[in-house]
Amino acid sequence: MKELPLNVLIVDDHRDARESMAEVLRLAGHAATPCSSAAEALRLLARELFDCIVTDLRMPGMSGLEFIAELDPLRTGAQVVMVTAHASVDTAVEAMRRGAFDYIEKPFDADRL
Repeated sequence: MKELPLNVLIVDDHRDARESMAEVLRLAGHAATPCSSAAEALRLLARELFDCIVTDLRMPGMSGLEFIAELDPLRTGAQVVMVTAHASVDTAVEAMRRGAFDYIEKPFDADRL
């Protein structure tokens, strides 16, 4: 059975990382919308539904953990995946506690994403 394509929002302040994730997801048959900040992502979420949100942990302005906390009142229904180059057990646990579905270390494995 073929998976349905997902509409994925990618939030990462590093252009190369977000474009690389978007390309991997598009090659897998999904729609991918990259954005450079949590604030930009919140504006997009106000007008568009996404099945999945992939967010970086460390970003200027609003961290990925803060961003996840902002998603709860929006009731988006989207699964959240946290990606970070600064992985630790503490941040993984906190991300899951705040509602993240999964936690992936950078550099990411394309198959895992």
